[in-house]
Amino acid sequence: MRKWILGALSALMLVALGGTASAQMERPEHPYAIRVGALWPINNDVQAATNDTWFNLGLDYIFSRTEEGNEWVGALDFGTASNVNYWAFQLIYMWRNQGESGVGTPFSFGVGGGVYVLDPSPGDSQTEFGIPLVAQWDLNPQIFLMAKYHWVVTDNQATGFSAQVGYRF
Repeated sequence: MRKWILGALSALMLVALGGTASAQMERPEHPYAIRVGALWPINNDVQAATNDTWFNLGLDYIFSRTEEGNEWVGALDFGTASNVNYWAFQLIYMWRNQGESGVGTPFSFGVGGGVYVLDPSPGDSQTEFGIPLVAQWDLNPQIFLMAKYHWVVTDNQATGFSAQVGYRF
């Protein structure tokens, strides 16, 4: 029961922070992105019970961008494998190096907080709190590569690594 309450409070905090961030800064031209790739659970027992590699699909929304080019991003990740579905609701702050010219490098990184919902077929779903650590490489203004480490703090069995290709629109 406490984990459910922790998850609900974390989700409310993420929504509140995202709303505050969007009210104070500018909106980007292409705020949405869709990502597709793979997720690899870190725990060997989880891999044995499901698959070594899971399908991963993601949707991002940039709430706002600072004057420096940093972004507040809301992210939804969905992973699936044999006998399990995985949902991650995250708020991530992305740092971008704009450089002196204001153009910047194609590399960015981020950290945030998230609520992770694990829904195994032969059992009850569980809600956990985690910290996504993100590295992103822009190939062009619309296409990017993303690596994300999902450090699920309240249940390390749910921790995983994902790699995806994304498209902004």
